[in-house]
Amino acid sequence: MVCSTALAVAIAVSAIVNMGRSLRLSPKQVVLFMPVSAFNFIRRLIVDFDSGNNRFDQQGEALFVVLDGRRLVAIGGVNIDPFESASGVGRVRRVYVLPEYRGSGVGRLLMDAIETHAAQHFSQLNLYTDTVDAALFYQRLGYAAVSLAGVSHQKRLMEPVT
Repeated sequence: MVCSTALAVAIAVSAIVNMGRSLRLSPKQVVLFMPVSAFNFIRRLIVDFDSGNNRFDQQGEALFVVLDGRRLVAIGGVNIDPFESASGVGRVRRVYVLPEYRGSGVGRLLMDAIETHAAQHFSQLNLYTDTVDAALFYQRLGYAAVSLAGVSHQKRLMEPVT
């Protein structure tokens, strides 16, 4: 399915912003927009948010969604990499695309939004995936496969604009 109406927009703490119009949502309500197959993935996002472990609210951090109309079809974000001692390193987190939207360009749209935002704050992005399909996806986007503790892929960005 090609999603010509899909838009990448930022989640601002507890609101999904769509072209200047806010749909007020708590993080727990995000789960209502995802299918049962995504439940464990989204549950982890909510648990991390509720516990304060990951709220995507530090300098340079952001959480993005892709909407097809009013349907949330993908989600993902960037954090300061908590496992990296060097400054200027972000971590791609919680990327999920509904199965029926995979291969349609939605994942690339989401990652373009994440990387465009991240390039303003970070010089490198790290991520970890343990699935072959996701690894191939990230490699097509220019991420290099690496064998580091907790990091499966890395990508150098332009030096951040300060």
